[in-house]
Amino acid sequence: MSEIYDDLSQNDMLPAALEHVFGFIFITDGTGKIVYVSKRAAMSIGVSVEELLNMTCWDLEPRGLINQSLTVEAINKRTTVTRVLSYPKTGLTCMGRCTPLFDKDNELIMTVSYTILEDDFLMFLKTLNYDSQLVQERIRYLEKSLTRNVHPIMHSSAARTVFDYAARVASSEMPILLRGETGTGKDLIAHFIHQNSLRRDAALLPLNCSAIPRELIESELFGYEGGAFTGAKKTGKAGVFELANGGTLFLDEIGELPLDMQPKLLRVLEEGTVTRVGATAPREVDVRLIAATNRNLEQMVQEETFRADLYYRLNVVPIHLPPLRKRKDDILPLSEMFLEAANKKTNQNKKLSDHLKRMLTEYSWPGNIRELRNFIERLVITSPEELLDSSPADFLGDAIRTEPEEGGKDTRQYTGSLKEQVKQFEFDQINAVLNRHYGDARKAAKELGISRSGLYQKLKDAEEITGD
Repeated sequence: MSEIYDDLSQNDMLPAALEHVFGFIFITDGTGKIVYVSKRAAMSIGVSVEELLNMTCWDLEPRGLINQSLTVEAINKRTTVTRVLSYPKTGLTCMGRCTPLFDKDNELIMTVSYTILEDDFLMFLKTLNYDSQLVQERIRYLEKSLTRNVHPIMHSSAARTVFDYAARVASSEMPILLRGETGTGKDLIAHFIHQNSLRRDAALLPLNCSAIPRELIESELFGYEGGAFTGAKKTGKAGVFELANGGTLFLDEIGELPLDMQPKLLRVLEEGTVTRVGATAPREVDVRLIAATNRNLEQMVQEETFRADLYYRLNVVPIHLPPLRKRKDDILPLSEMFLEAANKKTNQNKKLSDHLKRMLTEYSWPGNIRELRNFIERLVITSPEELLDSSPADFLGDAIRTEPEEGGKDTRQYTGSLKEQVKQFEFDQINAVLNRHYGDARKAAKELGISRSGLYQKLKDAEEITGD
């Protein structure tokens, strides 16, 4: 509905205009004193504009008006801050962004915050005719990445070398290819690179190439026009390149990309445009690409299962992640970090015994960091003792040796419904085969007689039950 303004002076025009911005505006001076707040912002916080204008940004948290002040964080860090925040008094959740402004002498002169309600954000996206399910999935991932501080464990020289190199190349716009075994933390490195890049305030969006059915991979990457194929939405759908425009796209398991899709991906990287399925006109995109694989791409090029031209385009800045067995100094710090998280999750206070610590550092961890995390979480849940050392060999054997010893019986117990027990059993069997093939999903799927996408789906289904 339009509003009528009588005798609107020039001085009143800007405040009146700001009231109709799609979101909330919040401005402070260089000391943090609130000098402007829109009426909608005040209503969302749960106090009047007049009350807020008598406060500073430092007053909001102590008075229980905000869970964590964006403005305070931006002033302290002297940089733009973007994350999810909430207003306890009204129970509203927002996506927010605060930018500090400085004068020529680098003195803070003001901060400007812009927030948008979660519901309004989703509504806005729907008006753009984006696929709702896909967008909400990306929003959840984005919220997780925005609120996740990446604190890499770097006690070992191997880890320090990798992260130092990643920090040096993060600000470039070159494609990065992450290499390493399954479970070595390639997604963590991708987060680290993005957060240290010039695109840190934009989106980091993921796509696992092995988890998307072959017939859908093109539309997931590039999107499609309405009515492009049977079952397509009438409004069409944006692909991940469009959704990541201005930010970073993380293509995991790039070695699983179908051969016929590879020249199309190469064309996007070379030309900076995407063409939706069923469209004739290309759309410009500005995306920084990070790809990851545990496959031997050089061998795949020789076998002609991966295009040489795409390989060279992706392999501009290669980063190899060492397996955990070559990062012995990181095992205990990682174990303590996973233990702290598991204790918090289960409201416990368990500790690792010295004996168990020695066992952890002596084991080779073929499943790498993922296997270590899953083992610690399982140990916290299954151990009746506060000090995790009551039969450590049994716990270690149950969690890691997922097949019975030769000539022995499998004595593991599964709980829950029959469906849940089947999924737990499948999870253990798949992990056993993956460990035997050192994380090579292609070889594991072949041995099990299932597709790679089927393998990943079974692991995902089981993780929802086990909590791994």
